[in-house]
Amino acid sequence: MDNFKTVYIFTQDANSLMAKNQFDVFLGIIIFAIGIGLIVSVIRKQSVAMFGKYADRVLPAGMFAILWAVIWSGWSLFTLNDYNQRYDMFVEVYDTQQYKTSEGTIKVISVQPDGGHTPGDMIQIGGVELEVNGYSGDFGYSKSIVHQGILTEGKYVKVFYYDGRILRIDVKQ
Repeated sequence: MDNFKTVYIFTQDANSLMAKNQFDVFLGIIIFAIGIGLIVSVIRKQSVAMFGKYADRVLPAGMFAILWAVIWSGWSLFTLNDYNQRYDMFVEVYDTQQYKTSEGTIKVISVQPDGGHTPGDMIQIGGVELEVNGYSGDFGYSKSIVHQGILTEGKYVKVFYYDGRILRIDVKQ
């Protein structure tokens, strides 16, 4: 039996990606509530007492806040739904073993610089070239070498990948 230890599986990304999008939706709701509060203060004629000489700016600010919140929350909900669909697809791929595997010693072809704006780390494992982009923000392994990624030169690994995304990494012990 091979002595491999699983050091990464794509489900580790799910919580952080989903939490970020859920926070974005929550932020939109808070800004929407602030916009409503500003408009209500104008309707109740409390804006002069609350905002003094800036009272004439309260209604446009409230309308802008509501508009911004609707657009922000709508985009965040769209993105959250997209992440959910992609996550479900990757779970199905993983559970039904539709992925491919490659095993071997890592050969680093190129390294993504710290600032990004270029293709990710290009590595070769068992004759298969894969890209690890530290700025992808998607499911699949994305920790590049300059960000203390584990896929470094000379390490013996087994990777499970689908559509160019690394779903799981096992390191030989």
